[in-house]
Amino acid sequence: MELVELDPRLGPKQVGETVSRILDIHHTDGMQVSVAVDILNEIVRSFDLRTSCDFVRMLASRLEEVDGVFQLYVNRDSHPNISTALNFLEEVFDLTISAEDQRFVKTK
Repeated sequence: MELVELDPRLGPKQVGETVSRILDIHHTDGMQVSVAVDILNEIVRSFDLRTSCDFVRMLASRLEEVDGVFQLYVNRDSHPNISTALNFLEEVFDLTISAEDQRFVKTK
């Protein structure tokens, strides 16, 4: 397991390049890679909606190339465009869950 804290001044392209390098270093055929990302709120807050959605699609595509699992943690209340971004990204997600009454509930 590797935890990476990214410089908040990085743009989506630099974050994508960093994730790609980490995958190149740690991916081994036959082993599944899981990447958890909790920066969508910051990306949407810092960039326009198109850039934010392109970023998530790029990460999902890169992880698909290595048969990886992409976990995206989102606080829907952190920015007005979060819900809009998630609507545009619906095709990227295989499963969506939310926390309700101290338990996880499948919502898609």
